[in-house]
Amino acid sequence: MHALFGKKQIILATLILALGITVYLNWQFAQSGGDLAVTETVEGQKYGDAQLVNKNSSGSASAANQSPDAYFTQAKLDREKSRGASKEALEKTLADENTDSASKKEITEQIAAMAKAVEKEAAIENQVKAKNFSECMAYIEGDKVTVSVKTAGLVSSEVSQIKDIILKETGVAVQNINIVEVN
Repeated sequence: MHALFGKKQIILATLILALGITVYLNWQFAQSGGDLAVTETVEGQKYGDAQLVNKNSSGSASAANQSPDAYFTQAKLDREKSRGASKEALEKTLADENTDSASKKEITEQIAAMAKAVEKEAAIENQVKAKNFSECMAYIEGDKVTVSVKTAGLVSSEVSQIKDIILKETGVAVQNINIVEVN
């Protein structure tokens, strides 16, 4: 009976700590102004038209000259190819018998982080789509998150909804969130 009481106290302390962290982060966000704006817009164009696209912000430079639906298809394909190649290289190094145990541990952590990022991206995409966006793609790279949404134009309440989803799923700093309109 005494051990059960100790577990309850630990759980309660953990919940109080999580609540305190949430309140602090909310306060920090409120102090920073709290407004997020759309950082860029990618418009569907005819083939042959030139458009300057920041590859790091939109996820795929080649996808910008396509229709919005093709953009998302290509961007997701590019994301999967990139992740697959990275994972393959890491697994190859992990399998190498000359790799020391410290490096193997670091590689295992990188693979686990990659898997977590994939899970979080899927959760963000599903939740954004649930907010009446027909298409969405999330990309997490380290402490930065880029979310592209198919829309004719975002209003501030939609930007806030997307930001809240990203913050809930990742906990990244507000200044590291990039929301891109694709129309």
